[in-house]
Amino acid sequence: MEVVTLRVRLLEPLMLRGSGEFDPSSRGVYSHALSLRIPRSSTLAGALISYLLTKEPKLARHCIGADSFSKLLECYERVLDRFGILSLRGPYFYSIKGGEVYVPVRLGAEMLLVDYDQFCYYLLQKYGDLLKPILGGNVNEDDVMKLKHAIAELKRYILSLPEGGLHRTGIMLCDRPRVQGGWEGTKTAKEGYIYTSRYVAYLPDIEIRLKLVLLDDSHLRGQELDTALKLGGEHRVARVTLDSEHRDRVDELFKSASRIARYYLLLSPMPLKESAETRYLGLLDTIGLGFGIARGKRKPLYSAFLEGTIVEVSAIKSGLEKLLEHGLYPFLGMEDSELRVLARVGYASALPLVGGELL
Repeated sequence: MEVVTLRVRLLEPLMLRGSGEFDPSSRGVYSHALSLRIPRSSTLAGALISYLLTKEPKLARHCIGADSFSKLLECYERVLDRFGILSLRGPYFYSIKGGEVYVPVRLGAEMLLVDYDQFCYYLLQKYGDLLKPILGGNVNEDDVMKLKHAIAELKRYILSLPEGGLHRTGIMLCDRPRVQGGWEGTKTAKEGYIYTSRYVAYLPDIEIRLKLVLLDDSHLRGQELDTALKLGGEHRVARVTLDSEHRDRVDELFKSASRIARYYLLLSPMPLKESAETRYLGLLDTIGLGFGIARGKRKPLYSAFLEGTIVEVSAIKSGLEKLLEHGLYPFLGMEDSELRVLARVGYASALPLVGGELL
């Protein structure tokens, strides 16, 4: 088993959609689309799998015929198996200039992108283990003051984004009518259908990263990948590179995780098919897994712990290999074939929080 890095450099601002419609016919004469701050696992996995399918035309024809979500998951598994990919883990952000790893964190209603090491230091070391009283429900006035100080100091280590995002206003176009010999050459605006999009952008030295866990017989081992792929909505473009040489803080965490931590930070949403008997700090919400353009249908909705949520683990029957393969599911005793596939494409990815209590 080998862990390699998939590096994503943005060539333009992204539109990372949630599960809502972006259609004036359903919203009225004015619609507004807001980009998520970080890509969901399905967005990154979909871009990679779509690229890999261009190398396997027979497998691509099978996937195009998937007429249900369960068959789509089967397609995901077949592609990952064909290329020897055990799983995708992430995403997280990496500063090329300083080497910092930024992760999503929810300490309130807002999600922040925070330097991982600084987050562990202020929440688990400088003021003691602040997560223990918070998750245990035994917070006193002193704990509240310490937490306020920790959050105030952490704001110096937040990944900054362009204030308010990047806005674009446009109007819906009418379909071009068919004429003899082809299509009419001009498009006309559809009266009354105005929309506004707010994109997300990052500083030039910031990469979005994923870890690919490759099997020993993977076709991608030793292969070079450096290409431009469509990522997110509206056909935005990013440069994607597969790097088997570069190592960062996340590799260190995976290699040194022989002792199991009590707290784990979710890098991506963790869909649930049943209630989770665990304590957490963050947000439990309903999410959609995207929109199937080929079928013109929304993918299923799930109750899920959102990215940036801290989950406490009380009993462990799994080790590091399970964290790489199945994410946080085995750590909470969840076994399900559908969740297993979602974990392989990146959902329920988590990092142990170092400096806290160990099991």
